[in-house]
Amino acid sequence: MITLFACPKPFTEPRIAEVQRKAIQSWLLLKKVSEIILIGDDELVAEVAAEYNLKHIPYLEKTAHGSPMVSDLFYKAKNAAISDILMYVNSDILLTNKVIDAVDIVKQAFNKYLIIISPYLTDINGLTIQEGYENRAFEHIVNQPIPTGADVFIFPKTIYDEIPPFGLGRCFWDFWLISDPLLKGIPVIDATDFAPTFHPVDESSTHYVEYTQREAPVLAEKSISARSQAFNMQMNINFTLTDSAHLLRRHDVPYKLSSEGQIIQQKSMWRIRMKQKIGLWMDKTAPIRRRIGLYRWWK
Repeated sequence: MITLFACPKPFTEPRIAEVQRKAIQSWLLLKKVSEIILIGDDELVAEVAAEYNLKHIPYLEKTAHGSPMVSDLFYKAKNAAISDILMYVNSDILLTNKVIDAVDIVKQAFNKYLIIISPYLTDINGLTIQEGYENRAFEHIVNQPIPTGADVFIFPKTIYDEIPPFGLGRCFWDFWLISDPLLKGIPVIDATDFAPTFHPVDESSTHYVEYTQREAPVLAEKSISARSQAFNMQMNINFTLTDSAHLLRRHDVPYKLSSEGQIIQQKSMWRIRMKQKIGLWMDKTAPIRRRIGLYRWWK
């Protein structure tokens, strides 16, 4: 069985409330999900949890900038979960039972693992969430899944020991969640092709913090302290704030679950570790490269 957890935004803005309700309705259709936990004390989260008979954990630590703390979010979910397998989902992501099928396949191959999924951008206006809703959702896909990061993370309770103090929605927290298991030699499987999920196309329903090209360097700068703590905990990150070439992309993970349900090795671990070392070198030499004009923000 699986414990699904999420950290919703306030349900006060009508469009955000509609999207998050549809996401919850899709989660309730999942087989083998023993419980759904909503974590956080934003407005109406407790009321919505009660409405759908979901577990609610009210208090969540936040960063100095007001974002929910990823470390506290995962810690509370881990301690409260009745299942040994956890699934974190961004609160506006619609899921299908293919996600559960992906877990069943991967569990047969590996004892420890991380499954990641990136969603299709989809127009969900007028979409009714019921059994088989995904057939209609496929007709309204606007764009393919993005190549970086993920919106769904599925893993056994034991794979994350300690998480740096990233803010949910701030830069790079999801990349770290992918990178850390890789450093430990834990298989990371991209199940995007096998298990379609859907992200509503709407400016108001994106992640907790909206980025613009102008804001991105500022948000990244605010993440430096979390990155530093990650190094101090010897949980090095395989990307750098200085160059987008070192951001972990989905095709960089060692395994992929094909649309036919086959686990395919797409990259060897030695190549991943080499990328890791290059990224760490870029991070450590960033101050020097900045002084000589070789430092730049991503484009």
